Amino acid sequence: MSRILSILTLYFTIISCTSTDKTATNVPAFEYGNYSEKTEKSSLKIDDTRTLEKFFTLTREVKCLEISVDSVKLRKTFPIGRENIRTYFHVEKLLKTGDKGSVIQYVPIGKNYNNEWTTYSPVKICTKEEAPLSRLSPGRYRLRFSTLDSKSFFYKIKIKSEAPVEFSE
Repeated sequence: MSRILSILTLYFTIISCTSTDKTATNVPAFEYGNYSEKTEKSSLKIDDTRTLEKFFTLTREVKCLEISVDSVKLRKTFPIGRENIRTYFHVEKLLKTGDKGSVIQYVPIGKNYNNEWTTYSPVKICTKEEAPLSRLSPGRYRLRFSTLDSKSFFYKIKIKSEAPVEFSE
C-alpha cells in the first residue's frame, strides 16, 4: 500500500511540474547585424549623441514584437576580444498623413530605457486596443539606436515576430 502511495505521489509531482501553458510558443526570430560605420545615420539624436537607424517591414499584422539590440566593441589590441556595450533604442512606426499620405512621419511605439537610463532587453511591444497608433500592422518601422559613444561597434538586431520581418538594405 505504501509503495502504491509513493508511486502516486511521484506521478502527481511529475505531472504538477510540467507546464500546460499554451502561450509559450516558439516565435521565430529575425536577425540583422552590421558595423556602425556601415549603417545609416539618423538626423535625430539620443541624449545629444549620434544615432543610427535601421528600417524593417512587418509583412502582416501581429499582436506583439520582442526586440533587442546587442552591441560590442571589437578590440584589436591586446587583449584581443569583445566588450559588450549598452545600447539605447527607439522603435517607431511609419505614419502617412496629409493629402493622400503626402506627409511622412514616424510615431514612437517603444524604447528600451527609462528616465534614469536603465536599459531593458528584450523589449516587448504589443498592440493596445485603446491606442490605434500602437497597432502593429503591416508596414515600415524604424529602429533608432545609440551606444552614447562615438567609437565604432558591431551590433545585432533581433526581432521575434509571428509574421516575417524584412530588414531594408
